[in-house]
Amino acid sequence: MAIDATLEDRVLIRERMSDYADSMFQQDLDAWLANFTEDCVWRGVGLEYRGLGELAASWPNLWEPLNRMAYFTEIAGISVDGDEASARCYSRQIMFRKDGTVNKIVGLYRDKLVRRGGTWLFKEREFEFIGTEPPAEPAP
Repeated sequence: MAIDATLEDRVLIRERMSDYADSMFQQDLDAWLANFTEDCVWRGVGLEYRGLGELAASWPNLWEPLNRMAYFTEIAGISVDGDEASARCYSRQIMFRKDGTVNKIVGLYRDKLVRRGGTWLFKEREFEFIGTEPPAEPAP
């Protein structure tokens, strides 16, 4: 995917991806939901959530086994057509589990965004699992 967007659009889309990552680091449901349109779709690993209500309902299940999550992204491409955009980014998630183990995964997001009120929001996020490291043993 070529980057064919204005600098302003690229910055705003990158900020959206950064806001998403920060909401995961901070375990902030409201900040996480603020990244999406009302009628959004999130897909990944056999799951699909439609709309903010389903996303909000999925949040407790995500965090139930975790103490913290470190969440990093690397933007790979952005394409803008008017008030719609597609983007791709890679994610590195390090999950610190309540049982003391640590899981590390890598994934790819394929995104569709829309411009609303001068900012960009995720209309669709599709997560593709790329790989994982074996869980680390609990610290002594």
